[in-house]
Amino acid sequence: LCHVFNVTADELLGIDREKEEAEIKRINAEANLLLDRAHKAKAEKMLLDAHKRFPNSYELMVSLMYLYYGLFVDEDGVEEKKKAEKNLHKCIAYAQRILEGCKDEESRASANQILCFSYDRLGENEKAIEIARRMPTMSVCRESLLTIVSKDRAKLESRQTEIFMLLQGLCVSLDCCNVKFEDGTFAYN
Repeated sequence: LCHVFNVTADELLGIDREKEEAEIKRINAEANLLLDRAHKAKAEKMLLDAHKRFPNSYELMVSLMYLYYGLFVDEDGVEEKKKAEKNLHKCIAYAQRILEGCKDEESRASANQILCFSYDRLGENEKAIEIARRMPTMSVCRESLLTIVSKDRAKLESRQTEIFMLLQGLCVSLDCCNVKFEDGTFAYN
């Protein structure tokens, strides 16, 4: 039918991709505002309702993945721990769906990152390590490659971004460098 009428399948089915993508972006922006104001339940409901409307939107799945990871809190109570684990399992489910079908490399990398963190928090360290080892090294990241191939002002801007990202990574590494061993001792005192 598409060929006969010389239209796309989206046009034939009445789907307006641009309008749908704009709606998804609007919903994500609104949900982020709610999260910034600590209205987690409202943001969750908004994203889940949107996901029902747009079940194949990886952009919404990424938002839900981050939402559920963010809802994980280290709590002392039994009920709180169960709820936290349940949120991590929801997070993992979205991350796995993203990896199964999404072609966007940044979304896939985010899903792998969150899977590493989630499995680690659930005590499944071997799974986290396995995922981490499949990831590329720092030397093949966007910032490093753009610095090499860009020209003129774009090269300068790429270099500045690369340096910023390296410094940010270094700050995080320095902040987390005192490793706590299983026996309760630290690498540095």
